[in-house]
Amino acid sequence: MFKQYFGIITLYFCVGLNAAQIKTFTVISAPDIKTLGNSIQDKKNEGLIYHVLDSLSKRPQTPNMASGANGKLYKSFIKNNALYFTRSTDGGKTWLPNDILIDSIPKYKTNPFSKVNKFAYTVCNKSMNRIYVCWSDAKNGIKNNDVYLTYSDDGGNTWLDRILVTYFPNHKQQFMPRFGIDHATGYLYFMYCNQRNFAKGNLTDVYLAVSRDNGTTFIEHKLNEAAFEWKNNSSLDKYFSLVINNGSIYPIWMQTDQKKKLVVHATSINDASLKNSMFTEKIILDKTITHVYSAKTQINFNQNPGPYTAYLYKATDPSFEVMVSPQIPINTGARSITVDFEKLKLPKETYVLVVYNNLGANYVWIQEE
Repeated sequence: MFKQYFGIITLYFCVGLNAAQIKTFTVISAPDIKTLGNSIQDKKNEGLIYHVLDSLSKRPQTPNMASGANGKLYKSFIKNNALYFTRSTDGGKTWLPNDILIDSIPKYKTNPFSKVNKFAYTVCNKSMNRIYVCWSDAKNGIKNNDVYLTYSDDGGNTWLDRILVTYFPNHKQQFMPRFGIDHATGYLYFMYCNQRNFAKGNLTDVYLAVSRDNGTTFIEHKLNEAAFEWKNNSSLDKYFSLVINNGSIYPIWMQTDQKKKLVVHATSINDASLKNSMFTEKIILDKTITHVYSAKTQINFNQNPGPYTAYLYKATDPSFEVMVSPQIPINTGARSITVDFEKLKLPKETYVLVVYNNLGANYVWIQEE
């Protein structure tokens, strides 16, 4: 196995990874992957890299069906713009005569991520008899797909209102989730594509989120070193998997390299390495004070060299987006952004200022009063 150790820092419930410290092991290009039963091995026979890669078998990820106590089986699926659940008490011979509706799925004429969001994923925490279902849809707008979680504590008869896993207030795309549980700890792991670090375009990162409190809060970790461009007609969704085995987490994804060649990336992580590593943010916004709306509101920040740009958003309005500052190259050190609400003709409300550079994004609230 190939061990990777990550640097992290907690920011509210978000964690970033230090790209300079990450050296993701490039396994091999996709055509060279060999399937050996239910295991994958590289050409050099250096040992098992991961178990059960769902995309190679052309089937949904294995946790799409979960086993519970006393031989019960649980499944969730998306059909006719709705998320459904069913169960079997006889090992899969028979299922419920009527599927149980969990939630509705918004219908759009065209959703660029409808293909990669067509599956829901089911796991069961047997120790607490709780069934979890994870999926992604565009409830908050076609430009704002998100990853959601729900759970049932009564065998699937009733379900909690959807929980937003991928909260970040700039309303960008998070899609194509994979979902698993560590049965030894009960920790939940979510892997997904994330475009929140970029103001415009289709540049994409791969994130891993973990919940150590049964789906109440989520801490995110960026996995990839370099962002890649998402293309709907590519094979990026064919090699995207999350496997949890004996306390180790194995994310696998595909992205283009500098020569625009598609390669598979894989890494092995344990939860202790996520908790104990260090990380330094690339954009440090001043969150020690309360920023209050005024005609001209100044926000102090510090960052590494490189261009930055800034936008205003509203947490409750995915359609609202206003550029505050175009892309400006600056040196390392302390800087400030002045939000000229008077010039922008924006009324007194609560806003979110998001600052982007080529290494990520960070935000502060600007309160109404």
